[in-house]
Amino acid sequence: MKKKLCALILAMACVCSLGTTGASAAGMDEQEGYSTTVISGEDAIQAYLEEVGEPYDPNLVEVIRVEYERNIENTPTPAFIFREYERRNEKTRKYTDFTDTVAEYLRPAGRVSVDEMVSISHSFSATGGVNAEVLEATFGFDVTASKEFNVSWEQTYSYPIRLTVYPRYKEYTGEIWDKDIQFDDKVGTYEVLEAIGDDIRVYRQY
Repeated sequence: MKKKLCALILAMACVCSLGTTGASAAGMDEQEGYSTTVISGEDAIQAYLEEVGEPYDPNLVEVIRVEYERNIENTPTPAFIFREYERRNEKTRKYTDFTDTVAEYLRPAGRVSVDEMVSISHSFSATGGVNAEVLEATFGFDVTASKEFNVSWEQTYSYPIRLTVYPRYKEYTGEIWDKDIQFDDKVGTYEVLEAIGDDIRVYRQY
């Protein structure tokens, strides 16, 4: 097990710039960064699948994770006249939704080239007086919008393959407070899913 975890750590540390291979995003703001992580090799793949709670699949030969992220400051935002909203007690995590297939490509053996746009949507849920307008003011982006990502991958395989693309999110959960001169008021709670990239799995096909 220790060997598998070490393999996964080494694989995840392989962050490379985008070029003729890998994946890229379109329409990113200048403040946003991106990274590409490639996981390959039997030990690294097995450790990766154990981490996400899936059994080992010998036909999974590579995982390409592309992540885009911007810094979202957690500071009071004067969103409305006489109102100043602030996020508090916030928790975040990143995860890939393997129940939702964004795109899938079947290719014969040989040189494989994919260059397609996919759309992944932000989403939210809230309680109390928290709504999309309040969240947009405090997060700085439209929590109901879709974001376009360019999936670009080029590689040579000696067997047919299937590329499956899954959406990746950053989840924010917390409370919205209305700052007041004397007493702050809790407005409600929120869960925001920000689309930040994708996991591309490459499977061997027979």
